[in-house]
Amino acid sequence: MDEIIVDFNNLDSNLSIDDAKKYLQNLISRDKAIETNLKQYIKLKDDLEIQMESFDNEIPEYLTISLKKSNELNYRINSTCQLAENLSSKVKKLDNIRERIKDTLKKVDDIIDLKNCIEGVQISIEKEDYEGAAFHINRYLSIDKSVLEDNSSEKLSIAEKKLLSMIESKYQQSLQDNDQKQVLRFCILYVPLEKPLEGIDKYCNFLKNQSKKLDAMITHYRNYIQSPKTIKPISAVSLITKIFEHFAAIIEDDLPIIKSEFGVLYCPHFILNITQQCDYYSSKVYDSFNDQFQTNKHVNDILIYKQQLEKSQSIQDSGSSKVSEKIDPRNFAQFLDETSMIGKATKFYEKYLIRKENSIKSDIYQYYSKLEKEKLEKINSIKSLIIINSNQEHQHQQQQQQQQLQTQENKENEQLQKIIQEKDKQMKQTIHSNITKQKMNQLLGNYILLEEYFMVESVNKAIQMDSLQSLDSENNINSNTGGNNTLSSSSTSQSSTTSSILSSSSSSSSSSSSQSQQQSSQSTDNTMIDFIFFVLQKSLQRAIDSHSIQTLNVICNRLCRILSQTRDNLKRIFREYIIRSSSKSVIDYQSSLQVLNNLETSSEYIIRLKKEFDAKCLKIYPVYKDEKSKDSESSSSSEQSELESNLKEDIVIIRNLLNLELKKKQENDRDQVNILSNEFSNSSKSFSKILQEEIESLFKSVQPRLKNVLNQFTSVNYEINQSEYDNNDINDPFVLQFTMEISHFFKPFQEHLSITNYDYLVHQTIQFILKKIEGITIQQKKFTLLGGLQFGKDLRAISTYFTKISQSTIRDKFSKLNQISSFLILESLSEVEDHWNENRNSPTWKLSSSEVQKILMTRVDFNHDQILKLKFN
Repeated sequence: MDEIIVDFNNLDSNLSIDDAKKYLQNLISRDKAIETNLKQYIKLKDDLEIQMESFDNEIPEYLTISLKKSNELNYRINSTCQLAENLSSKVKKLDNIRERIKDTLKKVDDIIDLKNCIEGVQISIEKEDYEGAAFHINRYLSIDKSVLEDNSSEKLSIAEKKLLSMIESKYQQSLQDNDQKQVLRFCILYVPLEKPLEGIDKYCNFLKNQSKKLDAMITHYRNYIQSPKTIKPISAVSLITKIFEHFAAIIEDDLPIIKSEFGVLYCPHFILNITQQCDYYSSKVYDSFNDQFQTNKHVNDILIYKQQLEKSQSIQDSGSSKVSEKIDPRNFAQFLDETSMIGKATKFYEKYLIRKENSIKSDIYQYYSKLEKEKLEKINSIKSLIIINSNQEHQHQQQQQQQQLQTQENKENEQLQKIIQEKDKQMKQTIHSNITKQKMNQLLGNYILLEEYFMVESVNKAIQMDSLQSLDSENNINSNTGGNNTLSSSSTSQSSTTSSILSSSSSSSSSSSSQSQQQSSQSTDNTMIDFIFFVLQKSLQRAIDSHSIQTLNVICNRLCRILSQTRDNLKRIFREYIIRSSSKSVIDYQSSLQVLNNLETSSEYIIRLKKEFDAKCLKIYPVYKDEKSKDSESSSSSEQSELESNLKEDIVIIRNLLNLELKKKQENDRDQVNILSNEFSNSSKSFSKILQEEIESLFKSVQPRLKNVLNQFTSVNYEINQSEYDNNDINDPFVLQFTMEISHFFKPFQEHLSITNYDYLVHQTIQFILKKIEGITIQQKKFTLLGGLQFGKDLRAISTYFTKISQSTIRDKFSKLNQISSFLILESLSEVEDHWNENRNSPTWKLSSSEVQKILMTRVDFNHDQILKLKFN
């Protein structure tokens, strides 16, 4: 019920009777409500007091019952714990007794086995059952030494020696009979005799005897080197390839046998033995190959020549130094080709061994991981026993057993550490011999020196021959024009020498140079560039085929330096031709234009080299692709044990580690290849940059010849009336003569420059002429309206002419002049602001407001004051 509140302080003194009655009624109602609430609270108090009295009576009874039950539960728990401890103690005693019984039974079994071994060995030897005898000896070797008696041990030792002697005798007989099956049988017998390495060595000795046919091939090769005309030809490339294929086939066929019969841990020893045999034969081939081409002699001669050359350059002024005669690069051209192919074969063999090594290491890792997990399980079991013993009462009675468990745990931990160390050792070691790789690296070292010499000398000879031929051509021209320049006799002799070398080095270049004498010297110069890049392409191809990233790196760097030197030589020759031509009475730029063509051709050849380089290197040095192993892809079945699942995880881990090493190597190789590819790109760009600079330099030297062309425009009158305008349509005063002069100017360049170079020169000329016309138009010319129209017609005619002779668009070059013309053909100044506002925001607009004012000033019919009042917003 809502409370009714009456504020007596706010009652008015003039309150009426009705209002007073109303207030009184409200007070009575409020009193009744308060009285009702009070009765309810009193009743609730009585109920609470009754409940509290009943609670005080019942709680003590409940607490007593709970205490009694908890005491009973505590007694039962204590009795159960005591019973469990007694049972555990009895179980431990039973375990100890069981262990002692097992040890006793083992000793009994060992004693019985010892007796059986003594009898079994003797019977097996008499029956020539070598496998049975080896089994008994193996059992004897695994028997606890504490149960062996001196007499028994002596008998078994004698039997073991006798068995080994018999096995050796049978092995030698099988070796003579060349019976591989029997040889393998007797080699496997060394495994139970705990001498597996000796068995593998003997089997590898048999395989070595199977390789004697390689000795005959090497002898044939050496005889061919001594008498190449009478002995059937054989190359070192084919011989070394057969050697690698022979020993790779042995590994492929016999490695599974070694793995299954001797164990995976002895596979590295087998591969090491086989690769050492391969090293023996490959080293003979490498040595004979060096003897065939007199590699060491050529290397020493080149080193001596370089030393003498450096000394002669340092004491040039004395004139007393002498340099030995250059070695002809043709003498070792075949050596370079065959070395590249030998390097390729050696790299394939090396990659095959690395794949086998990774596969074997994966199996070895799996083997040791399994042992490691078994040891960990055993150690954890021992630790749990130690914890149980430590929680038992009467610990003084269990102290001896606790010490035994602790000793056993320490022993197992030591064995675990040995397993881990052995696993790490096996994973880090290289399981194949590296003698072949070392020999190949020595051969590649000589190859790099000879290849560098081959490139440098061949390129120098080509440049030298071209220079001499250019001088000969120039002398012929001078003799026809009264010149008296002649070549010295020494230069003539040198020219014949270089011509001989060039003709012998490249049949393709010789055929092109043997054309008729009507060919221009441009073709001769192109022959030089063709020959240079033929040599460089050949050397680059050999370096790629060697499959050695280090060799490729060195050769490419040297090749780029040669390209840089060739670029500088062409630049120097061009400048010399320009200076020489400028000093003549009759200017002849033919030779310098040929050099510009050579620069362009060189840039194109470098791009071609880069494309070939990228395509071939992508196959040899591919981008690494991560392949998931089958073990990681396949889901383990529910029936597999936890141990097998963990082993599969270990296999995935080791394979990922091995793949990571392969990935790093391939990524490093690709990074180096990309760097070299960028070097080719930079070299091509440098040629293009020099080409543009020299064309601009050439144009600057011929700019004075455009004076007549510009004078013609200067002399043209554009202050014309209607009759003069009509007459110009019939008798052109400017364009015809202008185009004739320009055609005459371009004629020698069009004849001798390549299309691209000629087009670039045309654009340079257009840009120069139009710039001059812009200046003359604004500063010197005066126009009428008809003159402006005539100027626009002339511009269109010139643009049409230049468009015909140019290979690329020239519209942008005429844009400013066309904009100038658009203001010159306005009929009144009132049109200027509209024309300006319509076009000034265009991205192709090139005129400023000040320039527009100057253009308008050239109109003789426009008022200058009004022009100055124009607003260009």
